[in-house]
Amino acid sequence: MELRVKKSAPFQYLLIYIMLLCNSSNFYAYKVDGNIVTQYILIATMVVFLLLKKSMLSKQALTCVFVLLGFTIFVRLLQGGIGLAFWNEMAIKILCVAVAISIDNERFLDRFVKTVVVFAVISMFFWGLQLAGINLAKMIFTRFVTRNNSITYDYEGYRTVTNLPGYGQLIYSYLEVYRHRNIGIFSEPGVYQMVINAAICILLFFSQYIEIKPQRRKAYFFILSICLITTQSTSGYLGYLAILMAVLIKRRASDQEIIEVNWKGYVISAVGIGAIVLSVDYFTRGTNSLIYVSILSKLFTNNNQFSLVAENSTGQYRVASLTMSLLAMVKCPLGMGVEKWNSFYKLNELAGAGGWPFKFGAIMGVVPLAYLMYWIFAPLKKLKGDTVLIALLVFLYFNTATAQSSAVYPALILIPMYLRTKREYCLE
Repeated sequence: MELRVKKSAPFQYLLIYIMLLCNSSNFYAYKVDGNIVTQYILIATMVVFLLLKKSMLSKQALTCVFVLLGFTIFVRLLQGGIGLAFWNEMAIKILCVAVAISIDNERFLDRFVKTVVVFAVISMFFWGLQLAGINLAKMIFTRFVTRNNSITYDYEGYRTVTNLPGYGQLIYSYLEVYRHRNIGIFSEPGVYQMVINAAICILLFFSQYIEIKPQRRKAYFFILSICLITTQSTSGYLGYLAILMAVLIKRRASDQEIIEVNWKGYVISAVGIGAIVLSVDYFTRGTNSLIYVSILSKLFTNNNQFSLVAENSTGQYRVASLTMSLLAMVKCPLGMGVEKWNSFYKLNELAGAGGWPFKFGAIMGVVPLAYLMYWIFAPLKKLKGDTVLIALLVFLYFNTATAQSSAVYPALILIPMYLRTKREYCLE
């Protein structure tokens, strides 16, 4: 029996929205993450759907998920200290992308882009009101307690830890810890940027697979670019810069996106205008400017010396996590499990944040890490000869994953997974 699903646009839009929720949204973080029953229901439902679908992507996604399950059980038996909760998170993120694509793989990319654009407009509307002193999210959305906290000391030196509030999870989220930054529906700006950059990458390099008119693609590019700026995410800016550089480097005259939209001229104009705006902002507001807060303060120490691990930057914590992950893989190439890893990385007081997917290797072992990386990047071989695009997609993955809390995010793997549905990369 093969499941035949009507190619319904509303149904696929719904599944794309669910996929975005699984991309470390606040709803997922506070309603699904840690809720074992809900996770198993989600996994079981998606597994049954993909089994009935019987598409090539379905088989490949299920194979990956169950191979990772086998690795998880092996590490559990060998080292202990790792449960199925670790596997659940990866399984949900891989399966939700496969399900969303499988409904109608021909229209998936353009519907994904349109969904991201709609949420970008919504998020900029709420964020703009916040800057104007009107916090609409606080007024209309339900309050919830986040895992972010503030620490205060009274006059006697006693410390008080207070969990900061958040408002809204499904349409837009306002978190007190990111009061001046646009996070969309996600748990932090660094997560939102990966979704935006994925959509921009599709607009610029996969236009042959999307049914969006050239002029509208320009408008979407402009909206997403502005939205990315409002996240104030350093990794987002680096990813965006890499995308623009890739556009300028590509010289293939047959590229559809170059012919129809003249992206090179558009990108150069956008970069020029952006540089002028950021320069005026910097010389006007100094250390309070966008470019200083988001970039310069993270690249230079308090003594104005260049450093990728400046004390103002979270980069020092990510480098420490990466270092400890590599040491752990040398020490325990078969994986040390979550509990032993949590004890091991604390030997370096700066380690803990970021470091994925190498942290995955420390926990699960070298072979599972190699398998996961191969499974994610193997479809890129279909981009025959397009080394610029291959390098860009690999960079976008590591640029974000090393700064986040997981080796797998729907926004980072959706393009390679989509390519699994294609026999080869079409340039026309």
